[in-house]
Order: sequence, then C-alpha cells, then structure tokens
Amino acid sequence: MVHGVIVEMPINWFVPVLTCLVLASPAIAEETILFCSEQHIVGLRFSADEWGPSYGNQDHGQRYAIRFNGDKSQMSGFQGGDTVYQCRSYFLTKAPDVITCTNPLVATMVFNYSTESQRFLFSFVGPGGWLGGETQREENRDPLDDYLIMGTCQEF
Repeated sequence: MVHGVIVEMPINWFVPVLTCLVLASPAIAEETILFCSEQHIVGLRFSADEWGPSYGNQDHGQRYAIRFNGDKSQMSGFQGGDTVYQCRSYFLTKAPDVITCTNPLVATMVFNYSTESQRFLFSFVGPGGWLGGETQREENRDPLDDYLIMGTCQEF
C-alpha cells in the first residue's frame, strides 16, 4: 500500500528474482575463512658454499587468513598474498579430508589442508634450490631455499 493505494507487484518478475536470490545465497554462505598460524618451518639453506638444514618455529611463523570458495576448488590469502590457488581432493579413499592446492604461477608451491585435523602443510621446492645447486644455470645466482611450513588453522 502506497499512500492509501494498493499496489500490485507483477508476479512475472518477482518469482525469477526471488529464485535467483535463493539459489545464489548458499554459494556465498558456503565460503570458508580460516585463521592460520605457522608452527614449524623446515628447509634447506645454502650458506658458506654448502647446504644445511634450516629450522624455525611459531616464534618466527606468520599468521594470516585464508579463504576457500564454496566448493573448495580455490584458495587465496596464503601468507597474505593475492594468488588464487587451484584446489581439489586427490586422496579420495585414503585421505578424503585433505584438500591439495597448487599455485598456478609456481607449480612447485603446494598447500595441503586437512579439514578434519585443521592442519596444513605447505611445500616449496624451487628449481634454483637443491635441484639447481652446482648446475650451470645457477652458477651466478644465489640459490633459493627449499622448505616445508607446517601449521594449524581454525575457522572464523
């Protein structure tokens, strides 16, 4: 009723709009945001002409929020970055709770997350790290470190 006059809404546009709102809202609601904290960092570091182990713990670890889309096929926010990782479950029979996400820009950057234990394991193996040591292609460069980051996440 507008100023004492009854206004009839045309039903031919109301039903499709309502249907779109109902169908779109679950996709938005299913997005998962996790607060993650690095617990351990283990790697290989090149120093003084030799490779050696490198260790870190939660005192040196970062904290950040990551975001999975509704079907957990994409993840973003790792270490505060904007890169959208592509994700899927690869271990459907042995570990159906594990989601594996790969960086589309650097294929050797892999983020694994267990929805059951809420733990993550990130690995980076660079072609210029251990694999590049003593190769002609890496002769005049400082090698990259190869490392694993282990941590936990909790849902907001």
